[in-house]
Amino acid sequence: MPIAPRQFTAGPDPEKNLWLTEERTHRAACRTGPGVPTGAGPTGIGHNRIVGPKGSVRHRPAGDPEPFAAKVEVDEVLAVRERTLVLAGRCPEVWR
Repeated sequence: MPIAPRQFTAGPDPEKNLWLTEERTHRAACRTGPGVPTGAGPTGIGHNRIVGPKGSVRHRPAGDPEPFAAKVEVDEVLAVRERTLVLAGRCPEVWR
């Protein structure tokens, strides 16, 4: 699962832009109706749905990769996030 290096940015400020989970998905909501396969999306290629802190979501076309993306498992990203929170002396609830 590609995670861009900027997604690792963390600090004591809970308002930082922390996009920590990226899911590859097809968005059925973009194009639905009779004769349209479920999850076809607007172009049929799907989208990357990026879920950020506090449940915010943004979308970008699946064929548009972020530059310098690193292949990192989500579990590893969450482990880095937890260590960062411990080092910053903050509880995880602050970041949600």
